[in-house]
Amino acid sequence: MEAMVFNIPAPNMGELEKLLNKLNKKGRRAGTGEFKLTVVGETANKTDDGYVDVVKHVVVEGEAPKIEGWTFIARLDHNTDHSGNSNLVYTIPGNTLPDEFRNRPADCDHCGWIRKRRDTYIIRNDKTGELKQIGRTCVKDYIGLDPEKILGYAERLKKLCDASHDAESSPLNRDGMWDNRLLNLEYYLAHVAMEIRKNGWVSRKEAYEKQYAACSTANRAIDTAFPGYRNPEVPTEDRDKETAANAIDWALALDPAKSDFNHNLVTIAKTGHIDFKATGLAAYIVQGYLKTQERIKDRPDQRNSSFVGEKGDKICKDVTVLLKKALPMQDWDQFSKTLVRMIDTEGNILVTFSTGQFPDGINVDDVITIRGTVIKHDEFNGVKQTILSRVQEIS
Repeated sequence: MEAMVFNIPAPNMGELEKLLNKLNKKGRRAGTGEFKLTVVGETANKTDDGYVDVVKHVVVEGEAPKIEGWTFIARLDHNTDHSGNSNLVYTIPGNTLPDEFRNRPADCDHCGWIRKRRDTYIIRNDKTGELKQIGRTCVKDYIGLDPEKILGYAERLKKLCDASHDAESSPLNRDGMWDNRLLNLEYYLAHVAMEIRKNGWVSRKEAYEKQYAACSTANRAIDTAFPGYRNPEVPTEDRDKETAANAIDWALALDPAKSDFNHNLVTIAKTGHIDFKATGLAAYIVQGYLKTQERIKDRPDQRNSSFVGEKGDKICKDVTVLLKKALPMQDWDQFSKTLVRMIDTEGNILVTFSTGQFPDGINVDDVITIRGTVIKHDEFNGVKQTILSRVQEIS
């Protein structure tokens, strides 16, 4: 049979492959061969709402039963009128039945007997191209194959092609299973970048350890990027989109041979779209990029940081927020903590571990004025820093 090409939306491939396995199992039992679905390419179309409609270009292939140089073409069901006026035609996909056979009476070119028959079969000589109409009871004698096997093969192939056609024309159901929807990676990562900028990074592991007292960054980004019909989407800013694009470039430059984790990040970045199962891993692309950027900045003003004030001093400073990170809760903690790392106009590093309203509404790179109380001096990675408590933003 000729190969048939269908354009199948990616979310519909799973059910189609299940049907293929089911039909091939029946074909193996009947001894009539199997069918193949071969993906020969795909097209990815980005949508305005952050999804990606991926269409797989699929070839359906199978060998029609051939016995003694003949190929089965079609079955004619003569229904209630054996003169041919009520024929129902079932052609094997990939073949064409000439019009003169569509209304042929229930005759048999093998035995020549004119009698009532419900089914006849049209077969083709592979050498001459000659077509013959053979009655059901004569098929086995004529070509040596039980017509029930031929009929079963034809029905299975037709079912596969019909299902492929239905899968091709069915629109994607955006209200269906989340796992079946594909997301635009750059669109999603822009929301991840926004969430990190506003609320810091929280991994799904940390959220689980906190017994979901905190929501993971990946899940927050899903809620803001794909909120459903109840809530409006939270728009990202240009700086978030820029961060997402840079993060993807960072992931593409990783060495995939270094670890499975690197391999997975590179694969996601190359693909350009993900399903919901991969959102947690994809979200780390932004966090990994930002951590790398923080390490390579190595700002001279941080190396030159000095201690500010003395223990117990109340200070007021203009600062730039360098880092905002939710910390995992320990068994003895009553409240969740947020680490905020800041730098003042003299290049001195100030740090607070807040359990109150600060730093709600404050983002990385924001320039603000704060006041707080010095509780100690220490060093982190060789950089002097002043630890503050009771930090508040003042206007």
